[in-house]
Amino acid sequence: MIRQAYFLVFLMVITPWASADTATWQGPNSSPDDAGLMESNSTYDGFTIPTNSTITDSHFTVAPEWVNSLDNGTLWSAHEIGGFASGLTDGTSYLTSNGDLTLAPISTYGEMTDFESITPQFSSWSTQGDPAWIPVNLSMVTYGPTNATSGDFAAGSNGSVEPGTLSYIRSQFWDIPQVVRNFSLSFDRWNSFDLQDKSGIEYSVNNGQTWSEIDNWSGVSQNWETDQYLLDSIAQGFNKIGFRFYVNTSSNSSSDVGLFIDSFNLSNQGEPLRAWFHGNASGQYSPNANGTLLVPVNLSGLSNPMELTYWANWDIQGGNADNLIVKVSQDNGSTWSTISPLPGVPGQATISGGASFTQQSYGWREIIHPLPPWIVGHPNAANSLLKFQVQTDFSFNYGGSGIDGWEGIMIDDIKVYSAFGTQSSQIRLLENFTDNTSQYLQYSGNSSN
Repeated sequence: MIRQAYFLVFLMVITPWASADTATWQGPNSSPDDAGLMESNSTYDGFTIPTNSTITDSHFTVAPEWVNSLDNGTLWSAHEIGGFASGLTDGTSYLTSNGDLTLAPISTYGEMTDFESITPQFSSWSTQGDPAWIPVNLSMVTYGPTNATSGDFAAGSNGSVEPGTLSYIRSQFWDIPQVVRNFSLSFDRWNSFDLQDKSGIEYSVNNGQTWSEIDNWSGVSQNWETDQYLLDSIAQGFNKIGFRFYVNTSSNSSSDVGLFIDSFNLSNQGEPLRAWFHGNASGQYSPNANGTLLVPVNLSGLSNPMELTYWANWDIQGGNADNLIVKVSQDNGSTWSTISPLPGVPGQATISGGASFTQQSYGWREIIHPLPPWIVGHPNAANSLLKFQVQTDFSFNYGGSGIDGWEGIMIDDIKVYSAFGTQSSQIRLLENFTDNTSQYLQYSGNSSN
């Protein structure tokens, strides 16, 4: 008989900071695929691990799988001619087996690991600097806070942060929402430090090239404390944001218990359900209208090339008849420069997302207009004006083949892209019509607005 393969049984326990689950082996039942006299290295994809999970335990067992040999093999027997019984032991002592030769596996080959020395690892956070951060099951230790605020696990230390320690735990870098509104960070914190030691939280909006501090703490917490921060002013104009917690102890201090973090949450209230609408909510819009919306915006501190973007939804005649025209002014409206293509939006056709739309947009579409280069560096750039002007004629006052509910055009989420395609690019939200305190209408004679 020869040993063909090994039966494999795997079991892994995966746990984020505050929950647990089990991942079972999904690979082959035996390895290697083909047995032979030479060594075999086999690699398999055998587990499916949920996102943001940490492997905390694993079991691995091996058993031989036997199959019939294709020949009689080589026979060793103590009583055959030339067998082991014909030899003599010389200068050899033994304690068992009466001196008979036995076969046994080499233990270092048969035991790959017993998984007794594993340590929990963070799934989506990384540690830097001195080793001080680990996922801590607070129900299993006698130091730190008495319990986690969610589940059993929290980010913390091993209960002894040595003097002269500088250690970080860093999050991934998340996309900043296009519309930042009540963009908030909250987490639960517990710390125990000498007064000359401290911990804190920092943020980065350039993928970790530079970091800025949000807050810091020292001393001893009696209970968990919830910290909350509004990040709107920090996040405006950037694409990504990341955070890191740190502990920094003096070389002259005594050992600290450390900093513990749980229930980390990043949220954004986002877009309010408001937009500017010119038209009729339940029928055809007004003929011979000249509706004008003026929006004060700040275009200072930007770089070329620049593009103005906004989202539009329309059911309007278009062509050369009824359209939206967009203009910009930097002299308080004395002169205007048209930035939308004539005769306007939708005109003969408007391109958005690689598709062409005429009288109906069939939902919200992003519209992009290049801004003239002379806007950059203009002394009145901080007090610029945008004009969104809808002009209609006397003929058809609806889009498509007929009136089908609301008719007209609406806009929302006005932004400017600065230095787009370069490392110094930024996006600035100019107006999302959360309220009507900044923009205002301009009336023209007897025309409908």
